[in-house]
Amino acid sequence: MSSIVPTTNSGAYLGQTSKTGTTSNNNIDQQQFLNLLITQLKNQDPLSPMDNYQFVSQMAQFSTLEQQIKANSNLELLQVAQLSQTNAQAANLVGKEVTAKGDMFTYGGTGTTDLTYRLGNEAASVKVTIKDKSGSVVRTVDLKDLPEGTSKYTWDGKDNDGRTMGPGEYKFSVEAYDANGNGVSAVSYVIGTVSEVRYDNGYPEMMVNGRKVKLGDIISIGQTSVGISTSG
Repeated sequence: MSSIVPTTNSGAYLGQTSKTGTTSNNNIDQQQFLNLLITQLKNQDPLSPMDNYQFVSQMAQFSTLEQQIKANSNLELLQVAQLSQTNAQAANLVGKEVTAKGDMFTYGGTGTTDLTYRLGNEAASVKVTIKDKSGSVVRTVDLKDLPEGTSKYTWDGKDNDGRTMGPGEYKFSVEAYDANGNGVSAVSYVIGTVSEVRYDNGYPEMMVNGRKVKLGDIISIGQTSVGISTSG
């Protein structure tokens, strides 16, 4: 602080370390500031008291410190409120069917599995590739003339040689092109029921089909079939 007057008895300065304290001005809190200010006023030299400018300046610094403390406190309360609201939203999803961005899915070893994706524009050709957990290609499928919007491919659980794959985790990707050979955006989705909410990483993640899904990746809640084109 500028133009700080030292006390005559205690040796304490506003903004500096006193004989009995080790707290620097970078970490000084509201109570410590008040204590130092009162000590300085009590021990100032009667023949050379603090002038009005110095006093007003130090009080202005105290006011700034107080406002910063209040702002930090309000920010912490806001963060707690937002976290509570997010946790409540996540908990309410348990037992509900959701659609979320993602490319991982679990195959049970029997029956079929729907793989959902969304095309940014009409596509003349679409290639769906399915890989196992190790990254090896299991199945590739070429589809033709699909509309813009949400579509799904129903996988029968078989590889390119017609053999039924075992249960486990799989991954799929989608490549799409228009009639001129230009790439068309394709986003893959996972659909399933939220079985639980976990906080392993410090924020809520939904368990969907045995996979973790972030709250921000969920795009819809509840079963929706409108606008879905089926291919298989």
